[in-house]
Amino acid sequence: MSRKLRPAHFLLLLPLLFSLVALIVDPRPLQQLRLHVFDQYQRWQPRDYEAVPVRIVDIDDASLARLGQWPWPRTRLAELVARLDAAGVAAIAFDTLFAEPDRTSPASAARNWPLAPALRQAVQALPEHDQVFANQLAQANVTLGFVLENDKFGGAGNSTSPAQPLPQPARFIQLGPSATGQLRQFSR
Repeated sequence: MSRKLRPAHFLLLLPLLFSLVALIVDPRPLQQLRLHVFDQYQRWQPRDYEAVPVRIVDIDDASLARLGQWPWPRTRLAELVARLDAAGVAAIAFDTLFAEPDRTSPASAARNWPLAPALRQAVQALPEHDQVFANQLAQANVTLGFVLENDKFGGAGNSTSPAQPLPQPARFIQLGPSATGQLRQFSR
């Protein structure tokens, strides 16, 4: 027997080589196939349901139909936080940015209304919606969404300076191996 590689041997190695390249490159069609196979396995033999202590309060079409268009006044969100806190939830998280002042606050709305001076003064004396919301957030265990900017302190649109540390640094909890090497770095 001769130990020479023949073309027939290359044909036998070709599927192995193709599989190895597909495994390394991991093209989108292969990813989709893998996900569809996993989904099918879940349909054939789903996991047993386990009750978990996490609940999501979603702003869906039904709540919009009942409570009105988004964004809701911050007083309504303050009521939601108060009700959740009274129900004994461990934590509340908003995945919404509250970047601008509430435009439904009395002082903001009064600027756009033609009011008599006495009425304007009475409206402006009402509590600001943002302050009501902030007071309620301070009483509960709440986490808010935030945006990181990748510019130097004191840059355009950034009022924080190195001399003014942030009131409370963000905390992160991770399970499993650290992924911090893959995250972009920010000053704060």
